Amino acid sequence: MTNAINLLLVEDSPSDARLLESYLQEGLLGVGSIEREATLEGALARLGRDGIDAVLLDLGLPDSSGLDTFRQVAASNPTVPIVIVSGLNDARVAEEAVALGAQDYVLKDTAAPKDLARAVTYAIRRRQVIEDGERVKREQLDAKDRFLSHVSHELRAPLAAVHQFVSLVADETAGPLGDEQRECLAIAMRNIGQLAQMIGDLLVMGRVNSGVVEIRAENTHILSLIEECVTTFKSAADEKGVNVDVDTDVGGGALPDAWCDPVRTTEVLNNLLDNAVKFTSSGGSVAVSASHDERGVRVAVQDTGRGVQPENRERIFEQYFREAGDGDSGRGGLGIGLFVCRELVERQGGRIWLEVDPAARGARFEFTLPTVVPALAGATR
Repeated sequence: MTNAINLLLVEDSPSDARLLESYLQEGLLGVGSIEREATLEGALARLGRDGIDAVLLDLGLPDSSGLDTFRQVAASNPTVPIVIVSGLNDARVAEEAVALGAQDYVLKDTAAPKDLARAVTYAIRRRQVIEDGERVKREQLDAKDRFLSHVSHELRAPLAAVHQFVSLVADETAGPLGDEQRECLAIAMRNIGQLAQMIGDLLVMGRVNSGVVEIRAENTHILSLIEECVTTFKSAADEKGVNVDVDTDVGGGALPDAWCDPVRTTEVLNNLLDNAVKFTSSGGSVAVSASHDERGVRVAVQDTGRGVQPENRERIFEQYFREAGDGDSGRGGLGIGLFVCRELVERQGGRIWLEVDPAARGARFEFTLPTVVPALAGATR
């Protein structure tokens, strides 16, 4: 490390502080400055400003003690590495501190200048390695998103042309068809629709990740949106032998309007319904319901399909995550539909989750939308 290192020493004992400062000056090359705070309050205030490369922290302070001291310091500035310098020789505390994110646990009584210097140097280097790895990962994801967004734009035009000409043939504009030909064209149209959905998801994901997705909230009659979306999937569900119902009995009187973007909410509903119909076998059912509580309007999409594996319930909304199933290579699609749903719901002030009911078949996804105008009502984000 060639740049000057600026340290924050959080220590209430003046004698211990002088000793530690002398150790650091002796053993650590490139020390730029060593600032000292004697209280947790002072340390948090200093960490609220830039310019600190590492923290040396005593857990016993006048206004805080124990691992809670570390938690508060770590939470105040997660990017700054922390080395605990303590007089408490307790292996359990040291192990727990490192598990919580401390870079090292050094004992005051046994620390030598070179030991303390090594701990600080390694802490800064380890944090730099982690940050470099995260930066590379972000850059790779950004490059992947840009590529997919570009490809999706390029695919839209030829896919639209394919859809148009297949539709002309399916409508018998180019001549009469036999039953076998109609069946083949119906399969082609279903796959064209699936491709169109994937491309649409890619475009939305690209806008979400770049931060330019627009949310235009307005008072929206959510049941009308639900009924329109269900109508869209009714034909595919009937053809597959899946029953789709809408429950309009909200239980607590009339359902209030949601404060949301109807276009984005339609995208969410379409994604959830598409998954529900796709993963429900013939003879199964999909139920869409709406209710309201203190959190706002609450929409649920319940199916009787194969459900989600318990170990994947927290990951199902991750970008590019696809759940493998018995006998197939995955849940289908690109693994971005639910990620897009989560982003669009949260950007409207709501929340989406997978409801866990071990006794129920299939999957039940629920999301909420606010019913009151947020502080930034009418703003475009």
